[in-house]
Amino acid sequence: MPEKCPFFCFGPPKSGTTLLQQCLNHHPMVSCPSEHHLDFLLERLTLLFREYNNGLDVTDIRTGGHGATHVQPASVTNIFRSVIDEILFSSAGEKPISGLNDNSLFSRFPLFKHLFPHARFIAIFRHPIPRAISAWHHNLLLARDEQDPTHLQLLRQEKSYDDWILLLADQFDLSVTHFQTAFANDPNALAIKYEDLVIDKFNVLSRLFRFLGASDDPATIQKIVEATEFEVMRSKARRPHFFRAANTNEVDQSVSYELQQEVQRRTKSSLRFLGYKESQ
Repeated sequence: MPEKCPFFCFGPPKSGTTLLQQCLNHHPMVSCPSEHHLDFLLERLTLLFREYNNGLDVTDIRTGGHGATHVQPASVTNIFRSVIDEILFSSAGEKPISGLNDNSLFSRFPLFKHLFPHARFIAIFRHPIPRAISAWHHNLLLARDEQDPTHLQLLRQEKSYDDWILLLADQFDLSVTHFQTAFANDPNALAIKYEDLVIDKFNVLSRLFRFLGASDDPATIQKIVEATEFEVMRSKARRPHFFRAANTNEVDQSVSYELQQEVQRRTKSSLRFLGYKESQ
């Protein structure tokens, strides 16, 4: 990787992005801090300079109306890139490889490829059924812990539990399609499965660190494997109940055979792209 070349990792919510981020950040050469919200920054910067330009218009009128010189959208984009650079490299400290974890990148692939043409991109995906079940329980948990009915309203927008699973299956398929479209045959992009990261963590991490240009020394990777075991992460978390089950089973008793087949039908090409076996 070119010097000071960043990487970005992301995935649909409840797909193992926290585990991925923790694994990467444990490497002595790699910085990957907790999740960011870069979409928020871009939206606020855009609004800020829109208001700033309005102020320039007011000042221009008050001073004779010779024409205001606006801050252009390209300049706002460059400022946004500078902000990301500052976050990336201030977070990295002495670590030579710096990255950010942000799930909102799915809607911004062309922009980030333009801003960081040499960056590496890592996506993590999880089978849509266990992901949907995890997201369902996560929203129930947040509604209780945060006393915020918004999380329940999100679930109740769907008519039933089955409808929720189908909704997230469609979202999964769309996310995989976006990734395929943006990074077709791109050597700077890599997609992994959550299930592989859990079950075969050592080998998946070896592959990830080679992809990032970091050392894949077996002793280092084994330490990371041990430090990011499910029970270890849960014991060290301030909110241990966030770590519910780390389920890697595609079949769940709460989901009927008919629904499993419908999810398979809707996401067949995406599942095949990621290397999931077709269920019978």
